[in-house]
Amino acid sequence: QSTSAAVSVRSLVRVSATVRLADTASGEVHVQLFHGRLDALGAMLDGHALAMQHSKDLGNGRHVFTGAFAPAFSGDHGFSVRVIPSDPRLVNPFVPGLITWDRDERASVAEPAQV
Repeated sequence: QSTSAAVSVRSLVRVSATVRLADTASGEVHVQLFHGRLDALGAMLDGHALAMQHSKDLGNGRHVFTGAFAPAFSGDHGFSVRVIPSDPRLVNPFVPGLITWDRDERASVAEPAQV
């Protein structure tokens, strides 16, 4: 299922994600808002990752992260949230099996806001 809303170019779109980290501390991961233009088949073109900020500890290993992006071009845009490890010992945080992408169809998008 997809959700669409009309957003003006360069209008701020705020995104909130509840992330279940279980016993992992919120500082041990990077939560990122990944966004970009979509092609005619819905595939993301030239995606960009932005850091999301930890905004609330809900308890029981659940945390709320927030972020925002402003589409620079007209046309269809999409976004997802991903969680990657934050460990200085890793040469590259993009280790297969340690990256988790949003799997919840109920993504929370606030109304577009003016910058």
